[in-house]
Amino acid sequence: MISREVRQLKKDEYRGRRHERFAVTMIRTPSPHCLPGLAAALFAVLCMTLSLLSAASSSAGTAGEKAGCRLEFRFAGNSALSDSRLRSLCPVSSGLSETELIEGVELAALEAYRNAGYMEASIESTSVVTAGAGKRAVIHIREGEPTRLDSFRFVGNRQIPSEELSSVCDLESGMILSGALLEDVLEKLVTYMTNQGFPFVVVRAGDFTMGSDGVSLTFFVDEGPLCTVDEVGLENSDALTCKALQGAIGIASGERYSEKELSSGIRALRRTALFSEVKEPIVSVSSENKVRIAVPVEERKTTSFAGAVGFRGRTSELTGELTLSLLNIARTGRSAKVGWEAMGRGASSFSLSYAEPWVMGLPFSSSLSLEHVVRDTLFARTSLSLLGKFPLASNVSAEAGTSFERALNTDGLGSRASRLAWLAGIEFAAGEPHWGAANSVLVALRGSRGTKKTFFFSSGEERRNVFSTMEGRTLLQRRLGRSQIAFVDVKASAILEGEESAAVDELFALGGKKTLRGYSERQFLAPTVSSIQLEYGVLVGREGGRAFALLDCGYAATQALSLRERFHVGYGVGLRIPSSFGVAGIDFAIPAGESLSSGKIHVGLEGAF
Repeated sequence: MISREVRQLKKDEYRGRRHERFAVTMIRTPSPHCLPGLAAALFAVLCMTLSLLSAASSSAGTAGEKAGCRLEFRFAGNSALSDSRLRSLCPVSSGLSETELIEGVELAALEAYRNAGYMEASIESTSVVTAGAGKRAVIHIREGEPTRLDSFRFVGNRQIPSEELSSVCDLESGMILSGALLEDVLEKLVTYMTNQGFPFVVVRAGDFTMGSDGVSLTFFVDEGPLCTVDEVGLENSDALTCKALQGAIGIASGERYSEKELSSGIRALRRTALFSEVKEPIVSVSSENKVRIAVPVEERKTTSFAGAVGFRGRTSELTGELTLSLLNIARTGRSAKVGWEAMGRGASSFSLSYAEPWVMGLPFSSSLSLEHVVRDTLFARTSLSLLGKFPLASNVSAEAGTSFERALNTDGLGSRASRLAWLAGIEFAAGEPHWGAANSVLVALRGSRGTKKTFFFSSGEERRNVFSTMEGRTLLQRRLGRSQIAFVDVKASAILEGEESAAVDELFALGGKKTLRGYSERQFLAPTVSSIQLEYGVLVGREGGRAFALLDCGYAATQALSLRERFHVGYGVGLRIPSSFGVAGIDFAIPAGESLSSGKIHVGLEGAF
C-alpha cells in the first residue's frame, strides 16, 4: 500500500532528519580491516557491481546494429548456469561495437552468477573467431564455489525481538547467499513489520564479513514509529458514513496499522459496487504515532432501474418485467431490490429483497428475500429465504442460509406443500461488478436440501420426503481487441432428490430472455434444465453501446420428449444504444427451423441515477 519511496519520505518527515534511501540491493561496504585482504577486495567489487550491473545488462540488450557487428556467443566452464540461461542474456542485435558488446555480455553473465550466489565467479578470457559470415565469441567462465551464509544478526530493532524477525527471514546457515535471496528476505522483513504497525520501516543489509564457514551479515532495522489508525476516510466523497466505511474496510480508529488489513479492506471496498474506481490509499502522519488513511474513489450512480417488454408473433404473447435497485440506502451500504415480471400464459412473479452489509462490523453480510409466483390456475408459490455471505478469499465468497416455501397446486389431484430447506453456495467473481466493456468472470454454485410435506386434497393423505436441488452458473465477458466483445452465460439446474414427487411449481423453467431467446417465457418445465447464451459483437457509440449476434442453446429433460426433442436452439441479433435516459436495447431471436413470424422481440431500457 505504501511504496518504499513514500515510506522513506514519511519517515524523514516524521523524524525531521535525512536518511539513506531504501533499496533491496543496497549493501554497506565494510572497512578493509574487517575482512581479509582478498575477501575485502572481492566484496568491495561486489558492492559496486550490484549498483552498476543492471545498467550494463540493459545496455547489452538494446536493439539495433552498429558497423554491421554480428556476434554469436558461446560459453565455456559453466556448470551452475545452463547455456540457455546465459545465452538469454545476449542481445539479438546491438548498437554497440564488438568490444562494447562483449563487455556488456560479460558483465551480465557475472551479474547472473552473483544473483545465483557465486560471488567469486570471474571471466577468465574471451576469444573471438570467424564463423561463416559472422563471428563467434567464446566466454570462458571460472565459477568458483557458491558463497554460503554463516550467520546473521539484527541491529536497531527495539520493539520486535530478533528471534521473531529471524523466524520471518527463514534463513539457515549453509544456504547459498544470492542477490535474489537477499531481496526476498528484505521484502519479507518490511512486509512483516508494516503489518505489525510500522508503516515507515526501513531495512537494509550490510557489514558483510567473510569467514572460514561463509559470510556473516547484519540487517540494519530502522523501525520508525509504532502507528495506530487515527482516521479512515474517502477522498473527495461522502458516499459512505464513517461507520459504514469502517465496516466496509474492516479498520476502525484506534487499531494498530496493518498493511495486510488495509489491502484486504481495499479489495472489499471494490467489491461493494458502490464506486467505479477505488484507487490505492494515501497514508499520512496525522499526529504523533498516528496515521490517517484516505481512499481516493470515483462514485457511481447507485440507484438503477431496468424494464423490458417482449412480444412473440406466433402466440401473440406479451411479456414484461420491471426492477428497481437501491445499492446505497442513506449512505450505509444497505441495498434493496424490488421486481415484477409478467411471463405470459397467466404467469407472473413479484420479488423483494433487502441486504444488510458488514453485520456487527464484520466482513459478513445478510440478506432477506421474498418471492411470490403465480401461474394461471396451476399453482401459486410463496418463498422466504435468509442468507449470510462471507468472504473466503479476495475474489471468493461463500453463503449459507435457510428457506421456507408454501405452494398450492391445482393440477392433478390438487395439493398443498410446504418445504423447509438449508441453502449453501460458493461464488467466484473477478472484474467489474457491473457488466461493462471490461473483462469479467463469475462462477457460482448453490445447493439446497430439506424436507417437503405434501397434503393431497382428494385423498386427505399427507406425505413427507427429502427434496434437494443444485444450481450452477458461469458468466464470462471478454474484450477482444479494441472494439470487439464476447459474452458467454452458462446455467444448469437439477433436482437431485425427490424428482418423482416434484410438483409443477418445483420444476425448473427453460425459455425466454434469461435462458433461451426466441422462445416463450418458461416454455419448457423439467426437473433438469441447462442453457448456454452466446453473444459476439462490436462496441458502438459511448460506453455500454454494442451491436451483436446471439446464439442460445437449451436442454430440458422432459420425459415425454425424445432425446433429440429435448434440445432447443434460438438465434438472432441485438443492439444496445446509450442515451441520456440509460441504455436502450432491442433483441430479436428465432427458434431454429421456424419462420420470422415465430420469433420473439424484446425491447428494454436500463439506467441509473
